[in-house]
Amino acid sequence: MNLRRRLEIAVILGGVVGCHSAQPANWPDFTGAQALLEIVEAPGQSGRVELLVPPNARDRIAEIPLGTRITWLGYDQPAEALGLTGLRYAPAEDPGRRPPPPDDRWEGVAQGSGLNFGRVAEAEAEARVRLASLDFLACVAGGGCAARDDQGTVSCKPSCDPGAPQAPQPVGEGPCRAGWQNLGPIEAGACLPPERRACPLGEAQFYGQTACEVVGRTFSDYPTELPAGRRVYYVRPTVPAGGTGTATAPFSLSQALRQARGEVVLALAPGRYPLAGPTPLPDRVSLIGAGLTQTTIIANSGPIAFNVDTASVSVRNLSIEGPTAFSARSSRLVLNRVRLGGPRQGGEPRPAAIDLVGGQLIGQRLVMAGGDFGVRAVGGAQVELKESVFDGSGSDNTGIIVEGEGTHLRVERCSFFDLVAGVLVRDQASANLDQLSFDGIRDGSVESGTGADTEGAGLFVSRTRPNPTRRAFYAYEGGRLALEGVVVEGAEEKSCVYANGRVEGMIATLELRRALLLDCVDEPVLLDRATAQLEDLYLENSQGGIFAIRSRVDAERLRLRGQTATGICLSESPATLSSLDLDGSRATVRFRQCGGDYSFQGVGLEITIDSPTTVVRSRVHSWLRGILAYNRDATFTDGQIDNNGIGILWPPEVDPFAPLLGTRFAGNGADLEPVP
Repeated sequence: MNLRRRLEIAVILGGVVGCHSAQPANWPDFTGAQALLEIVEAPGQSGRVELLVPPNARDRIAEIPLGTRITWLGYDQPAEALGLTGLRYAPAEDPGRRPPPPDDRWEGVAQGSGLNFGRVAEAEAEARVRLASLDFLACVAGGGCAARDDQGTVSCKPSCDPGAPQAPQPVGEGPCRAGWQNLGPIEAGACLPPERRACPLGEAQFYGQTACEVVGRTFSDYPTELPAGRRVYYVRPTVPAGGTGTATAPFSLSQALRQARGEVVLALAPGRYPLAGPTPLPDRVSLIGAGLTQTTIIANSGPIAFNVDTASVSVRNLSIEGPTAFSARSSRLVLNRVRLGGPRQGGEPRPAAIDLVGGQLIGQRLVMAGGDFGVRAVGGAQVELKESVFDGSGSDNTGIIVEGEGTHLRVERCSFFDLVAGVLVRDQASANLDQLSFDGIRDGSVESGTGADTEGAGLFVSRTRPNPTRRAFYAYEGGRLALEGVVVEGAEEKSCVYANGRVEGMIATLELRRALLLDCVDEPVLLDRATAQLEDLYLENSQGGIFAIRSRVDAERLRLRGQTATGICLSESPATLSSLDLDGSRATVRFRQCGGDYSFQGVGLEITIDSPTTVVRSRVHSWLRGILAYNRDATFTDGQIDNNGIGILWPPEVDPFAPLLGTRFAGNGADLEPVP
């Protein structure tokens, strides 16, 4: 049933009843089509009734002759809610009863300053006055909006101008830098890193660069850039017996490692250096090669090239081939301009190019292309990586995984290409991520789970076929994921951002600020048993928007454009939402499960049972259904609902004044309907 109230035109002998001139300032002009009273005349009779304009009702009621029959067509509201302070509803058979429901026909007799109502049959042939309800929609139809004063009395203000929602803060600032791609709405200020290039061996496309560049220096013979003040052993792949480690009588690599004591530099000439098995690196030794394409160390006889145990070692300007280049325990490992690559090995434990248990890893300008993981750190290890590239080349690899309480990761200005996963932070570990790009990551660019704490800023996720992104960011089982300045271009399934507690009592935490989520196939943000703080989000061209089940959501300054399903769906999810701008562009109708209940798609804001929700200063427009609220504990104040097929579907027993204070309706096919 349509609950939009009819506003009757008052006609007396062909003329319109005039509006009383002394209207209070807090009432809109209800002249013409907004007349509240209509004289209904029987043939051959005439009469005159002036427009009754509350709260002057007490003064005007005397002009209605005693005994005049009045038919009530109003909404189920107390007289005070309508501002009709001079009217008293007292049906003869039940004086305590409230006014009749809107689909009933009741008739009353004016008696002094009150009206006594009783159920009647069809209209009788005598002059009657019909009083149209001054409910919320009648109020907004006159250009006003409902307001509640300090005493809790609801009245209609003459105008309603809630103002536009506050726009999200741009994801980026200023124009895109040279070579970066403009993306999304202009006001979002969002850019994507340059298009990915296929780089030859020894080169890499580092973060934010438009082209490949040579990694490190290339020397035709021994490297000449060596630290001063240290003993130097010169090394070649094949040497005659009796070498002394000089440039003219070099050591083999195994000889040099046996002789190295203290702070010794091994200068490796061009060539390929096979290792007979996992080889220990002595404390304070440094390996320096002639270039990534010149000097290559090969793990021939096993999955591990070097063992580093309670030592501090440095390696730079060379390549290491093998599933695991370094297996380090309680050590300090410093790598600079190193390429790690080789065939991956199946089985457990899964090897990593760098496998760190405790200790410290400092890496810069690394190219990681080997092992099931690029870096695996556990046992309280501290990892710091800068300006590095993790390139899976389409294999079943993961960039970085850190696990365990006390284990910490810091990554800056790094790129991740064609991997199953980018960065995994698990089991009470922590991470700080700054200025990272992910391209073609098939499962998760960043995951924070099982009590992990991950913070990130300036993260960019691109979809590169044939390796589409399944989801970009994922928090689960007590994990915290706090991200700022995020751009995601596309996800094939799941969601761009997903937070899921999964295990009872291990709520996931998502903090997402200043983000553009574009072309997500499902919901850009999916929450299940999570707490979420969302600020300054642009969501564009996805099936849904924000989908929350058994979660707590606080959101401010969100703009949705072109969603085809539901803008925001809350199921068992208390929420406080502010400055929403939900534009569905006339989203299509289908059915989808929301928390176990089937719900309409094409809904701007859907509030299901057990989701007490407060929405302020927001706009919902261009949906088939602006708001679908099953929960009576929801409010939508100081906002605008316009150009929807139906403005709002609300529980029929709820007073529409209460949840819609200060809200303006315009251009909806229907403004208020009962929920299905």
